[in-house]
Amino acid sequence: MFSKRLVGQLKPTAAPTDGWDDYRRALELIVQSDVSQALPLLAEAELSFLAADDQQGLWRALLGQALLHWHDAAAALAAARAAAALRVAEGIDDGFAVGCVAWQIATMLLGQGEHLKAADYLDQAQLALDAAGLAPPGGTLAAAAQLCNEIRRWQQMFERQQIGRREAESAIDDIQRDLITRLNQAADSMRATPLVPLVLGGPEMLLLLPAAPPPFDFELAAMPPSPGLSAWLRRLWRLLVYGDDLTTVEPLTRVPAPEPALGLATGDAQPTLDEPTPPAQPDEAAPALAALAETPDEPGVAALVLRPQELEPAHAYVGDTGKIATPAEPPAEPAHAYVGDTGKIATPAEPATEAPDGATEPAGAELPEPPTLSVQLLGGFRVTLNGQAVESWPSGRGRAVFKYLLAHRERSLPRDTIMETFWPDAAPESARNSLNVALHGLRQALKAVADTPVVVFQNGAYHVSPELRVWIDVEEFKRRVQAGRRLEDAGSLGAAAAEYEQAAALYQGDFMGDDLYDDWPVLPRERLRVAYLDTLDRLSTIYFGQSQYAACVTLCQQILAHDRCREDAHCRLMCCYSRQGQHHLALRQYQLCAEALRAELDVAPAPNTTQLYERLRRHEQV
Repeated sequence: MFSKRLVGQLKPTAAPTDGWDDYRRALELIVQSDVSQALPLLAEAELSFLAADDQQGLWRALLGQALLHWHDAAAALAAARAAAALRVAEGIDDGFAVGCVAWQIATMLLGQGEHLKAADYLDQAQLALDAAGLAPPGGTLAAAAQLCNEIRRWQQMFERQQIGRREAESAIDDIQRDLITRLNQAADSMRATPLVPLVLGGPEMLLLLPAAPPPFDFELAAMPPSPGLSAWLRRLWRLLVYGDDLTTVEPLTRVPAPEPALGLATGDAQPTLDEPTPPAQPDEAAPALAALAETPDEPGVAALVLRPQELEPAHAYVGDTGKIATPAEPPAEPAHAYVGDTGKIATPAEPATEAPDGATEPAGAELPEPPTLSVQLLGGFRVTLNGQAVESWPSGRGRAVFKYLLAHRERSLPRDTIMETFWPDAAPESARNSLNVALHGLRQALKAVADTPVVVFQNGAYHVSPELRVWIDVEEFKRRVQAGRRLEDAGSLGAAAAEYEQAAALYQGDFMGDDLYDDWPVLPRERLRVAYLDTLDRLSTIYFGQSQYAACVTLCQQILAHDRCREDAHCRLMCCYSRQGQHHLALRQYQLCAEALRAELDVAPAPNTTQLYERLRRHEQV
């Protein structure tokens, strides 16, 4: 990652060289709006920095040239200089430098309407500035990147004739206003960051920190005529090979030729941001826009926002703060642990035990700890015996029989029942022999971890040893769900939410998800899945009623990840987005709902869903 010790890196430590003198004079000329001589000075500074191997000065001079070329409509030269500056910044492992350069490149691409490519550079800038400890707060740059992607999605929906021109233009216009606002917020934050003025100084900050781009002029392309069969087949093939978004076929780092409508120079194909080019000669200099000479008191800086990360587990739960929390390892407490006022698992005191003579032993008396067995059946299969994980399972059937015994721990299972479940077509003698082999392998796997009896055979039936203290995630999940429903019925919504959060955290995947070809887990798997989705639905409803919209959004998205035809989750998401001021996301959620219902069920959204959508289009409060 990038170094956080920036002040020492960014300030030149040696005595000023001719390169730094030229660089500072160029900054002074830009501040004075006399930019006609600034570009030759930056080119001379570049050559001096190259000769002195001064990488800190080099990336500054290159980026300064890129900006002046860009504002003089020389897009090809701007791309070459910016690409060179980015390579230098990455080469010296300087997070601030990488962030500044990537941010400027994103701003240039936005000026050309290249939202997807701009999003990639905004994300790079966010990560680099985060590592340097200088990123705008709240992930503003990554949020801007997400908005860029949203603009492209609306354009694609129009191109596919999924929405009309007026609806697409209205949505894109809303997103662009939001994007400009976020970029300006990021710029203001960067200018107010204490370290930045110390490192750059006023004139340098004016040059290197991006100015917020003006509203982007865009025009949706006219709908093409219906293609013939051969053209349709060719497009279908490309979709199958390259994916749904054909714009991602070309490299994301290639800067496209500027469009004449933007007033930029046209000509040969533009160089990629990865191709080195020779330094620009002074006689190629051209005046830059006077916008670079804005006063520091009226900054116009672009910003990046951190994207919602996909780093959390697929079934993480949402706490009271609306943040994603990761469940801890199964507790070593007894299976009947209880929940105290804090909502955390608490272990009840050991009950008093009877002495042989009828007297009662004190609760604090020294008693031998019973062996403990912790099992995870939701998602991947994990077994821990006395704190040691069972890693090796010599017998696959032995492990399957063990899961069956654990799932039916409330009763003993006759030998014939197990044989009929796993070897239904085998002769009785053959099935009995197979069961013995499976159990021998199972016992060997458990014995390798702890010499404790786990599976007991008694009166012709098998069961898990009652001497063990057992914790199974499925049982804990059911207890949490039932406790949450009781509390919700009693009106204790806060305590109910805490129970639902714990239940959702335990559901790390479908019941015995790695045994999809066995018949017996099908019914319990579906019951647990329904209970899980109902838990998410109840929890999201509680959060929505408490105006915790970010947490509600996360939960609704988890519901739709399992069942994308849940209209209630789509509608709740639309309301959350609207109340958070994300009008474009609310409208897009309706499109996703309609597409899912059409693809899965071949039906249209319900009238209530459509009415909600129409209210959102009219910008009504929902």
